[in-house]
Amino acid sequence: MSEINPSNELQALSVEARAKRRQVLLDEFEERPTDSQLWQAAYEWVRAEGDHPEQASIAADISADELITMADTVRNTPQAERYNLMAQRASNGKYWFDVIEGFSSSKVREGQGNVIRSWVNNSDNPSHFYNALDVGTGVGKSLAILEGSANNVVGLERNPELLKIAKERAGAHTGLVQGSAEQLPFDDASFDLISSQGLRAALDKQATKNFLRELARVLVPGGIYIEGHYLHNEDGLHPEMARFIETSKAMLSDMIGDSTSGALTRIDCLSPEEEEEFLADLGLREEYYDQPDEDGVSHTLITLITKEIQGPHEDDPLSLEIVTVLGELYAEHGFDDKTLEDIKSLPFAEALETAYGYLTQAGLNADEILAQFIEADN
Repeated sequence: MSEINPSNELQALSVEARAKRRQVLLDEFEERPTDSQLWQAAYEWVRAEGDHPEQASIAADISADELITMADTVRNTPQAERYNLMAQRASNGKYWFDVIEGFSSSKVREGQGNVIRSWVNNSDNPSHFYNALDVGTGVGKSLAILEGSANNVVGLERNPELLKIAKERAGAHTGLVQGSAEQLPFDDASFDLISSQGLRAALDKQATKNFLRELARVLVPGGIYIEGHYLHNEDGLHPEMARFIETSKAMLSDMIGDSTSGALTRIDCLSPEEEEEFLADLGLREEYYDQPDEDGVSHTLITLITKEIQGPHEDDPLSLEIVTVLGELYAEHGFDDKTLEDIKSLPFAEALETAYGYLTQAGLNADEILAQFIEADN
């Protein structure tokens, strides 16, 4: 605590020195998120800075007293109920979820969107997504990424109050469902694309395992899960995170956001080695890479988890026959080359299940079209 300056000393420092002191406090807060001394120091700094609503910084148009009151309310509210507070409106008319800003990153959304669009617009081997799911959609800011790249989009959110806000903002053809990432309320092989932003950072070991099992269950063979994370720069700070040390209000907003999400209080997480082994047992493959933004700088770390296609099984004559049937519908209903190749490489039972899902998603009578194969399977 030696570097956590009293508020009068902080105001005497340069702009750069004050930002560094705020970062010191946030670093200590990551280690001790319930330490009352750190919270009180943040409150002192916020009061000392005063109100400057003309600033273009986080929570600038929220008074010091209002922000501190919300911080106290969050701290005194059970963890499971804290997101309800974020669905309330602040005095400036905005939802607290939007005031705090740290729950969703525009840079991360941009990075995820660029990756998905690159698949869709790949001239050599374009991807086409039928059903896409955004897990932990919050107030729905991530849905727009999927709405332009898939036929059907669903947002899943556990908190009913946040879900109400998402419904205000979602596209006309986007579905919104209340539910948990640990028990996805969808049928097997329902989605070929699933996304989230930093979801697993808020899950402990058992919750992560539960989510990954569900991921393996609801993804179609060859389906992809894409998760975006902050990627810090050479100075150790993501440009969006740097905004949280510009002012003491911004710093306190970050503390409120982290306390609401519960990410800093996880007590047990999967190690990289445990996760790799667990994914392999589920038939999932994970890879990471940096994703440059439009300015050419990488601010987003992308995690891709793919449900592997078991095979090759191209000698299965019934699987090949299913592909022939779908091929006849190719032009009219847009079953792309990747879809047909994926199904062709599956064992018959999996090929039948996958084809049935694609036909149903396209609004076709799967029972009628696949009748001969369903009879063979029985």
